[in-house]
Amino acid sequence: MTPSPRRCQPLALAPVGVLLAGSLLACSLGACSWKSTSAPGGLISNDLGHSAPIVAGTGQSTVPDEILVTQESTRTMTPEQATEGLDDVIAIQGNPASSMLPSRENALGASDVDGYAGKPQLVGSLLVDAMVGQVNGRPIYAGEFFAPMDTKLRRDAEQLEPRKWLEETRAQIKLRLRSRVIDELLLAEFEAAIPDEQRPGLLAWVSSLRDQIISENRGSETIARQKVSAEEGLTIEEQVEKLRDRELIQQQLRAQVTNRIFISRREVEQEYERRSERFNPLPDAVFRLMLVPTSEADRVQRVQTALDSGESFEAVARRESTYSPEEGGLHKVKLDAPTVAQSTIFGVPELNDPAQQLAEGQTVGPFPFRSNTAWITLESLESKSVALYDAQLELYNILWNARFAEETDKYLRGLYERGSLDDVEQMERRLLEIAADRYLVSGVQDAQH
Repeated sequence: MTPSPRRCQPLALAPVGVLLAGSLLACSLGACSWKSTSAPGGLISNDLGHSAPIVAGTGQSTVPDEILVTQESTRTMTPEQATEGLDDVIAIQGNPASSMLPSRENALGASDVDGYAGKPQLVGSLLVDAMVGQVNGRPIYAGEFFAPMDTKLRRDAEQLEPRKWLEETRAQIKLRLRSRVIDELLLAEFEAAIPDEQRPGLLAWVSSLRDQIISENRGSETIARQKVSAEEGLTIEEQVEKLRDRELIQQQLRAQVTNRIFISRREVEQEYERRSERFNPLPDAVFRLMLVPTSEADRVQRVQTALDSGESFEAVARRESTYSPEEGGLHKVKLDAPTVAQSTIFGVPELNDPAQQLAEGQTVGPFPFRSNTAWITLESLESKSVALYDAQLELYNILWNARFAEETDKYLRGLYERGSLDDVEQMERRLLEIAADRYLVSGVQDAQH
């Protein structure tokens, strides 16, 4: 019996990819590819639920040659055009012809990077979306996964060599997928642990998130939608889900990890001692040196008289010294030992030995130094020490963060062992394949058109 002809419904575009509505609902079970021709159009699905090919509008069970999709007949549509419907689309049941499917070898060439490299070649189909795995029964779809990365991946595909692009994209996929898996496991743990009597309160809280987003945009849902879409690339509902998940994950971590952490006073003290060089660094010593030619006896006497009268060493040095008079004989050093007596102040013993004998505020001289008469003063010791009282909060946070990372790692390892999830490395590889098909292959296709 020949099935009755059917007319395809218009395609619907969704935020996480192109989901084919109506008779194409089966695409949500796997991967789909689609093409639209100028006259008439063609729409291909791997499984539309019939056992024989059907051509809409004819009732025929065979596929005429003139409706087969070719690259020359492919046309591109904008999202605005797609919303107006596709009345000339023809649905064909069954697998696409082999001539319509891309060869991975032709598409990407040989490589030692996950089987990809070289300049991709133009192919005749485009992967719309696919489920790459599950975490605790929650599917992970490629379209949703790549949405936040889409702009960067497209830009990098235009600017980088394929091998480099694949290496960087693999690293991005690994990081994002591991984070996604952890989030899904934490959410599942939270949902399993929440008591039934608390669920109505949780629903009310989620509803309040939506109201909060709208109220922050002058109470206008339209403005809120526009702002969230522009800033996050999400709908209000997706933003609410994002905020909800983030808070629930934090609650789960607080319940399972944070409450296990305790930092004692003794631990803080031990950390202070361990970091003594940081909190009690060796001080800077501010010395001043004054040199006056011994042959100028009157000048030497003026200096001594001025110092005896109480005039500052710096002022006298600026007026009389031949050593750095513009800075008042300043000689600033960082001590290389716990005390001045143990440190090297000057590079010559004739000056270093007298300087080591000084305490803060003391002066030594006059004494002979080569052809000069010398005076040295230790003006001050600039200590940058931080007391335990002032450092304890910082030390507590350092210890707490380290303990949190340690406990979180233990907890997440346990989640991985208990969780129901597909092989993560296999999901990473599948996502890299899809990314290569979507961004490298289709990018070259768009450029050649």
